[in-house]
Amino acid sequence: MLKTRFRLLATFGLIPSAESIEKRERQTEEEYDRLKQIEKSEELARYKELKQYLHSEAFKNKKKEINAQRYKGSEAHQKEQRFRELSKTDPIKTYLKVRDSKDLRHYQEMENSRELARFLELKNFFESPEFDEFKKSLKDQKENKKKHYKNTLANYKKLQKKYGWYYRFRDSSEYARYQDLKESDKVRRFEELARAENPKKDPDYKSLKKDPDIKVYLKIHHSKKLRNFKALQNSDPIERLDDLSEQVNSQSFKNIPEDIRKLDFKNTEEYRDYKEYKKLAGNADIKKTLKFQNSKKYQVYQQAFNSDQLQEYERLKEYLESDDFKETRKYLKRSNKFKYSKEYELLQEYEQLRKSENIKWYFDNRDASKFDFSRKWERSFFDDFQTAQLDRDKWLTTYYWGKALLNDSYVQATDQHFFTDGRNVELDEGVLRIITRKEQVDGKAWHPGFGFYPRQFEYTSGIINTGQSFRQKYGIYRTKAHLSHARNLRHSFWLVPEKILPEIDVFSYSRKNPRRLDLNAYSGEVQDKKSLKIRKSILKGFNFSKRYVIYELDWRPGVLIWKINGIPVRKQKQAVPDEPMYMILNSGVDGTLRERDLPKELRLDWVAVYRQRDQQPQS
Repeated sequence: MLKTRFRLLATFGLIPSAESIEKRERQTEEEYDRLKQIEKSEELARYKELKQYLHSEAFKNKKKEINAQRYKGSEAHQKEQRFRELSKTDPIKTYLKVRDSKDLRHYQEMENSRELARFLELKNFFESPEFDEFKKSLKDQKENKKKHYKNTLANYKKLQKKYGWYYRFRDSSEYARYQDLKESDKVRRFEELARAENPKKDPDYKSLKKDPDIKVYLKIHHSKKLRNFKALQNSDPIERLDDLSEQVNSQSFKNIPEDIRKLDFKNTEEYRDYKEYKKLAGNADIKKTLKFQNSKKYQVYQQAFNSDQLQEYERLKEYLESDDFKETRKYLKRSNKFKYSKEYELLQEYEQLRKSENIKWYFDNRDASKFDFSRKWERSFFDDFQTAQLDRDKWLTTYYWGKALLNDSYVQATDQHFFTDGRNVELDEGVLRIITRKEQVDGKAWHPGFGFYPRQFEYTSGIINTGQSFRQKYGIYRTKAHLSHARNLRHSFWLVPEKILPEIDVFSYSRKNPRRLDLNAYSGEVQDKKSLKIRKSILKGFNFSKRYVIYELDWRPGVLIWKINGIPVRKQKQAVPDEPMYMILNSGVDGTLRERDLPKELRLDWVAVYRQRDQQPQS
């Protein structure tokens, strides 16, 4: 039935073109993207939020509550009343009066002045016990210095009077001559002779005794004055007098009278500070500042300055002067308050959103059946060949097992062509071309009986597959392809699993008549020929070589559906594969081709695979 229906549609030219299908799908995809964007948008979320609220009991109650509001008794009115109460209290009245007064401004100007700071510094000192202690200390120092000076001088004069002769003799020429004679050879010789036994009989002794120097020496040596002098040498009185003499004649002792004079208060630095203090105490600005500082009104001002009462007053004043209060009072005194409420703004916002082009379009289209495919399916593989070179991360250009086992290309023993590992695959302005040529090459062929063997081929062609990159169980497999036609030339789009079988041919195009297309499915075991079963189907009535066609396989659990440009042409429910499979697209030669028929191409505009959105990705 499906094939008959397709043939009839083809007969009457009712098969839609691939381009019209693409246009429709592209438009639907764009519209679905728009739907999803709107679905995720803040605009729609806001619309739904507002709709839910505006149709709720809470909104209805809020509207009633708003219209029932009155200014009298409201929070704004209570704050206004409280502000008026505070404005009449003495602390606030005094604070406001002082805050705006000239006296406060003068005080604030003087508060941090150097003059006031200096005055207070001096005042703290001169009115303190420290200053009294200073004056007493000054007086005590003066008396002590006077007493010390007087006593030291008196002791010095007394000792000088008693022992002055000692110093006069010590410093006299007489004592100096005595010292010189004492150290002379003459006196040493004389004393040596005098110590001898019976020196008076010695003529030298007699002669020296008459010598004038010896006479002078003996006179002084036996004098009472020298005896007294020697008795005082190193004695305590002399040491005391020496000390006093050194002290009295020192510069520091001589400076004591001046030091005593300086200990007069009038001669101190403190006295100069005292004069400055008295002068500052008479300063008019300082007197005015101190008078204001000690005034009762300033004390009240200070107490109010950081008080909770003033802070409350200032907060209320700021609020009553704000636009918020003015708008609230104006709003609460209106009769129709809802029109000026936030809820009314929300209602207006909702109405505006309801008329929004996006919102209207969304609700008109969200349940449209044209989006059923997009809701259920998502792309799992796609290549539109827009790159300069083939994407090798997606595609192999040999059989998968040739790459895996040989790292080389091979073909089946029955093939008349050889796959050149990409040389016959070209990209040209977004179209992949698999080209079949007449040319001799050497390559490998595979025979199930004796494996790989070398062989010469008369034709070359190309293959692409996703064996290494993409496999999937179930889904929709599609390609937009242009199939050229020649007798014994084959173009194929097929799916295979790891073990080659089962196999599904999305299409196989190789018959003599260009209006014939094979839609086959293979099942069984590779090693058991008896198990091999081919379910064939030939589609007729449409020339597949004249135009681009979208070939599609819809593979689901228990069913396979083949489609041409969206029209179902075959359904199979037996031997439906249930393991991941990969894609192969290729051209080839099944027999002898006329030379004039070559080269020929399989053109691919794109290849796409879809999976159901709840389906897990397959490796």
